[in-house]
Amino acid sequence: VLRRYLAARVEGIHRSQTTPELIAAAAPVHAHASGLARLLSEADLVKFARQRVSPSEGQAHGADARAITRRVEDHFLELEKEETERRAA
Repeated sequence: VLRRYLAARVEGIHRSQTTPELIAAAAPVHAHASGLARLLSEADLVKFARQRVSPSEGQAHGADARAITRRVEDHFLELEKEETERRAA
């Protein structure tokens, strides 16, 4: 879900990108997406290496993904607000 959101919201990010490619493409939002590289790397271990995570770890990862999404979205909403105010001035 996080990859889909970033691909839809951040220019230059595509769902098909590898984790390193996505992290590089996410440079414009790095300040608002702390923990993104760690979270995606851990998700890769679950997906590709079949690493097991406990239910509490899974819940923590979900909370981290929601927090990153919220911070990035807040950033874009603020940019859009500033642009609207600039146009109105």
